[in-house]
Amino acid sequence: MKTIDTIPELVKYCIIALLLAIFFFLIQTPLSGAEINKVMYIHSAKAPVYSRPNIQSEKIMELKTGMEIMILEEKGFWYQMTYQEIPGWIFKLMVRDTPPIETRKIDVTQLAELESKARKRPSAYTTTASARGLKTKRDRFASQYKNDFHALEKMESMVISREEADKFITDGMKNENTP
Repeated sequence: MKTIDTIPELVKYCIIALLLAIFFFLIQTPLSGAEINKVMYIHSAKAPVYSRPNIQSEKIMELKTGMEIMILEEKGFWYQMTYQEIPGWIFKLMVRDTPPIETRKIDVTQLAELESKARKRPSAYTTTASARGLKTKRDRFASQYKNDFHALEKMESMVISREEADKFITDGMKNENTP
């Protein structure tokens, strides 16, 4: 079996040249088959429109998913287009000739069914207690753990305002600076 090292150099260059030619041919071929004066639709969440077919040119506007544009010309990876009679250039990959699929609507009966089947997340209290191995009905833990469990429950039920937290931090910094 021949390896790539045994192929003559001229054949290697011919293969590379052929692959490059195919690549450049595919680049210049329209990706979506757009025709001149054809309506197309934006399929990107944000599709910038430029004054020339170049991303360094001035950005005229930004179109959103589902907006209709009229194709005027095709140049490489770009379409010259108009939107509400405003001309510009847009990258080919941002548009297609079919409108985007609408997001699926869920009715109330489906929502109730989803909620009944959904996994419920445990509260922070339950998660913390489980992580520490603390449970109220476990006799194998010493009484000190049960007390710790109640302290944890009390701490998690406390609500502290932003002002109280800021005051606590400020007072703590003052105490650190005093000898």
